[in-house]
This record gives sequence, C-alpha cells and structure tokens, in this order.
Amino acid sequence: CSSDLHLRVPQSSGIKIPVKGIARQGHGLVVVLDTANGKESSHAIKSVQPVGSISAAGVAFDPAIAAENTTIFVTCVAEMNLLAGDMVYLKLPGFALSPNGTADLRVTVSGVAAPATWHDEAMVSLSLPQGISRHTPLRVVIPLSEGIQLPSAGIVKNSRSITLSINTTEGFLPDTPLNVQGVGALNRTRLMFSIDRLEDRKSVV
Repeated sequence: CSSDLHLRVPQSSGIKIPVKGIARQGHGLVVVLDTANGKESSHAIKSVQPVGSISAAGVAFDPAIAAENTTIFVTCVAEMNLLAGDMVYLKLPGFALSPNGTADLRVTVSGVAAPATWHDEAMVSLSLPQGISRHTPLRVVIPLSEGIQLPSAGIVKNSRSITLSINTTEGFLPDTPLNVQGVGALNRTRLMFSIDRLEDRKSVV
C-alpha cells in the first residue's frame, strides 16, 4: 500500500538555497530511497517551490519634479536567470498617465526596445525581449515622451512604496521595494526649541 512520507530539514542544519535560486522546471532535485527492502533509483521531484530574489534595485527620475512627466530609470540584479518572455511588473503608486499618454508604452530593456503596458492601478508591465543571465544588471528605461507623471504629492526618499516583481519560467521573484529617489517631499524633518523649560516663551527653530 502507498503512504505519504514527510521529511523536514530544519534551518539549523545549515543547508542554504543556491544563490541562483531554485527553478520551477529543470531544477535537478531528486529523491532516493535506501531501505531494508532495497534501494530505489532516483526520482525527480515534480513539484518544487521556486525561489529567487532581486538585489541592487533602484529607481530614479529625470526631471524629478512632482506632477510632471518624467523619464523613469529602473535597475536591478536578479539572483536567477531571466528568459525572453518573462514578465516584469513595476508598481508606481500615486503616478498617473498624462491626458496625452496612451496605455501602450515604448520602453527599452538593457538597451533593447520592448513594448510595455500602463495599467489603471498605476502599474507598468512588460515582457523581456531577451534573456538576461543571473547577476547581470537589468535596466528598464521608460522615456518622458510616454507621458507617465510623478505623484503630485511627491515621493519620500526610499519610501519602499515602488516595487518590482518578475514572473519567470524559472520561478517567481516577488514584489521587492526599490531604493527610490526623493521628489518634491520633505525629508528628515526636525522640530527644536531655543529653551527647553515648560511654560517659558520659546523660539521655534
């Protein structure tokens, strides 16, 4: 009769996930049983949780003026291989498409032209036009001419509100906050008083 076998390897064992991540397909993971009744040949594990990550991720703008059209520069490094056709999603909360803009965008990905789409939920999606090896910088440029406007309230530096995710055939890279260039927003605010005693008149600095 058949029965389920559950094996749990604790984190304390020191086993680390490969730096290139774990692919959904072609991962090469197998299981072998060596029992009192004999040794079975290796069996490929059919269902594997894909694992990946993004590092060195940032976004910058030119010009960096609130409520104005801008060129958007996105850079990141994936810890796993990216293939042509993989989907990239850039979430831009508070951004808007100018009245003269269209949902069909023309962008470049690591210097190669690629179509992209603006979505009403303030997100840009695009399909990679070519494969990019792991640890190779991925650069996306959305030109000013495409009509994407910065938020009217500005952006707080490194607010973690702008995120990037990639849906790949080798695994899923979840929403990752980008290092963000501040735009038209107060940063490192501070309130001080010239006298630090209660009920005294003070100068606010």
